[in-house]
Amino acid sequence: MKRIIITLSLFLFSVTCSAKNSVLTNIIKSCLYQKSLSEKIKYTIIKTDEVITDDNYLSLGEASYVDYKGNDIGYAENKSKRVFFITRMFSN
Repeated sequence: MKRIIITLSLFLFSVTCSAKNSVLTNIIKSCLYQKSLSEKIKYTIIKTDEVITDDNYLSLGEASYVDYKGNDIGYAENKSKRVFFITRMFSN
């Protein structure tokens, strides 16, 4: 009986995760197909002519990023993590 309850719980959990993950999947597919796959996703081309590199960007580790309208967008990694990031510059 315990085995059935555990199995059912895992199944329901995986279905829930899969349903929530569909939005993320659409975002990733939009990037790969280079067009929006949903009206909720806005696809914008960002020019990457000038990539900036930094050995220790915001304590994230080695980073490569571009400046897009005053925001840094990029990828960083160190020994323990890999991160995609965007920094937003707020004005008063």
